[in-house]
Amino acid sequence: MRQRGAGRILFGAALLVALALDTMSGIAKVAGFHHRHEGELALSRAELDSAFAHLASAQRWQPGDSPTFVLVGRVISQAQANGLPLEALEGHRATDEFGVGAASVIQGIALSPADAFAWFALVDVYEGFRTARVRYQAMKRAGEAVLPGAQAAPPPVKAVGLDAEDQVSVAATLQALELEPNFYFYRDYLAKLYWDRGLE
Repeated sequence: MRQRGAGRILFGAALLVALALDTMSGIAKVAGFHHRHEGELALSRAELDSAFAHLASAQRWQPGDSPTFVLVGRVISQAQANGLPLEALEGHRATDEFGVGAASVIQGIALSPADAFAWFALVDVYEGFRTARVRYQAMKRAGEAVLPGAQAAPPPVKAVGLDAEDQVSVAATLQALELEPNFYFYRDYLAKLYWDRGLE
């Protein structure tokens, strides 16, 4: 009789533990979805600090959610492309911010390698960093040109061909195109990239 009573108590305790774990799992999914959704809305309104904060919360609630990692990369890409600082990354160099964005997207790809959107988000991160770097170099040249006795620097020589960043972008775009062969945008992007680099 005692064994049967002890067995019931153990079964009841195990059932309570299972219910608690299931409840916590459900709470984590709901909270993660809520923060990811709020992050997407903030990103669409270009409220990048709010978007980054919500997506960081979503990552804590659901560390295995691929779209959240991809969206973090998009936030950083937009911040860099538009020259906007992110509070969460204040004091970091542009290369460090790029590293956070690229690592986040790569993690998203690792979690869902069949997601074409994730592959192209890697291209966005590289494009955002390139835009920031080109803007910085142009501003530096402009500043140097107004110094007393300065001579106007010759315009930068337009290089022909793909550099290392371009090759990463092309590879990621080709992977996205393989996953979504009927989505024309990837072909348009490649055509413009080749044209801009002086290639046919």
